[in-house]
Amino acid sequence: MSGKRRLLTLKEKIDIVETYNREKLSVRDLSKRFNIGKTQAAGIVKSRSELLSKWQSNVNTDMKRSFLKPMGLNIDKFCYDWFVKARNKGIPLSAQPETANISDDSDEEAEIISNQTNNVTNYQQAIRLVKDLQEFSKNKGDSSAMEMLSDLELHFQDGMFKTKTRQTMLFEFFSVP
Repeated sequence: MSGKRRLLTLKEKIDIVETYNREKLSVRDLSKRFNIGKTQAAGIVKSRSELLSKWQSNVNTDMKRSFLKPMGLNIDKFCYDWFVKARNKGIPLSAQPETANISDDSDEEAEIISNQTNNVTNYQQAIRLVKDLQEFSKNKGDSSAMEMLSDLELHFQDGMFKTKTRQTMLFEFFSVP
């Protein structure tokens, strides 16, 4: 039994899977041969089809962990796309408003910039809001986040959210086309 859990690369996991398929060893024998824990060996044997598909798709063989599940990748892609669109429209994405560009007589510009600074100010808040959106969508039973967004927009227009809450921030966050 190994004293400390080892993080195996994808190549090492494939070696374990191939040994298991070739010699039909038990989990205990695999753990002794490769100096890993029984639980880790059992997990590798259990997910061998997933590991083989990763291996065949030519992902990084030195990868030890895959941090993001498919849902996390979708969130990252969505947030990145939103930030690119917001940056292209010139919306400030920092916590400090850009008041230097405002002329004294332009109240409309001042209002626009103050509204923009109430939006999501950094990437971590954006991810948290997207996760809230998905949680809200799951609780409601909708399979589509876009349906939830249109519902949220209707609630916002009906004045159901009187104060600046997370729901309002969600609406503002996703209102950038």
